[in-house]
Parts: sequence; structure tokens; C-alpha cells
Amino acid sequence: MASNARGTAGTPERAVAARNREPGPAQAQIAGEFEARRQTVAAGLPGRKLDALLVSFSPNLRYLSGFTGSNGSLLLLPGKSILFTDPRYQIQVAQETTCQVKISRGALTVDVLAAIRRLGLKRIGYEPARMTCDFFESLKSRLPMRASLMPVAGWVEELRMVKSADEIARIRRSVETNSQAFEQAVARVRTGMK
Repeated sequence: MASNARGTAGTPERAVAARNREPGPAQAQIAGEFEARRQTVAAGLPGRKLDALLVSFSPNLRYLSGFTGSNGSLLLLPGKSILFTDPRYQIQVAQETTCQVKISRGALTVDVLAAIRRLGLKRIGYEPARMTCDFFESLKSRLPMRASLMPVAGWVEELRMVKSADEIARIRRSVETNSQAFEQAVARVRTGMK
């Protein structure tokens, strides 16, 4: 019988089971950090005269939700965050975020609009420099009566500039690890190596 070069931990079933385990303290702490960030944004909505903020720019989406997929939008309002993505990310999104998740079977805009209608949102902030024209026009042309999209430039980016103590510690660990790896690689380099 041929041996599995990946070992028993390399089977797809075990990989899924490993991903579905309860999060450890570090993951729970990071999940709490995402929740705190969303609460900060939600608390700022009334001051900007907004009912919700629609986030589609991947780095901002990741900062607020933890989701690292390439297709998603986050509708953030006081007390609720809904992350919309497509079926390719069904397992990934469940592992990466604590937001309510809506897997869209078609265009994300259809489900985003349905949520806007269902929640009775009137003033929805969006990232004007970060949203595709197609996504914007699709939303704008089908918004419910009395609902409007309000440009909000740079708000999440400003929040991202300020790092928490945990973020700084993770950045330091990353720099140390990369520096050690670089030193080890340089020590192995010899003239004439191919």
C-alpha cells in the first residue's frame, strides 16, 4: 500500500475537521478585535448621518471582519454586520468571521439591496474610490425609494492607521521571524550557487 506523503493530517477530511475546531485564545482575541472595530464604525454612523456603511474594499473588509476572500461586501450598522460573498468562500467565511454571513447565489448587489430594503435603511455610506462603477451603478439604480448612497472617503483607512497593542506585537513577531529567516538564508548563500 502506498504511503501518503502528506501523512494522515493531509487528507481533505482532516483538514476540514482541523479548521472547524473551537478557536483557541489567540483566535478568540483576534475575533474580539474585529468586533471592536465594527462597533467603533457603528458608533460613528450617527455622527455622519448614516444608517449603515457598505464596505467592499478588500483591505477594509479584512480589517473589519477578518474575511480574506477576494469577493465580498460588508453592510455594517449599529448592532448588526452582514457579510455578503459568493459560494466559493462558504467554508472560508465561516472560519474567518463572526459576522452574519449571506452566501449570494447570484450578484452580490441583489442580496445587498434585499438587506437594505428589509432593514429599512435610508442613508448608506459607501467607499467612492474603492467601489467598482458597475457595483455602484447596480446599487444606485435599484435602491428603494428614499434610500441614497452617501460617499464616505477614507474613514476606515484612518481607523486602520492606528494600531492596537496586539497588532503592534504581531507586527514585531512577524518582523523578527522574517529577519531570522533572512539571516539563515543569507548564511547558506555561497558564490557559484545555482
